[in-house]
Amino acid sequence: SIVIEGVNILPNLYNQLELKNKFILYVDDKNIHWDMINGETHSKRVITKDQFEKVRRIQDYFIDDAKRNNWKLIESVNETIVDFLK
Repeated sequence: SIVIEGVNILPNLYNQLELKNKFILYVDDKNIHWDMINGETHSKRVITKDQFEKVRRIQDYFIDDAKRNNWKLIESVNETIVDFLK
């Protein structure tokens, strides 16, 4: 299994691997996503609104790529990986 969180690597790069489960974590709500990016775990960096919009566009591309490659999408605010492994 593999889980990708954030805009780190494209799902299609893993198509050749025999993985039982492939997940992409994403945040649908723009305001919650903004709060998460600017939260305590990311306190050593500053993200501008322009940079945030780029992150959102990259996330949209990752979601589309995940769908094209049959990855499971997990809206990380409302769902957990455990929900999908049952």
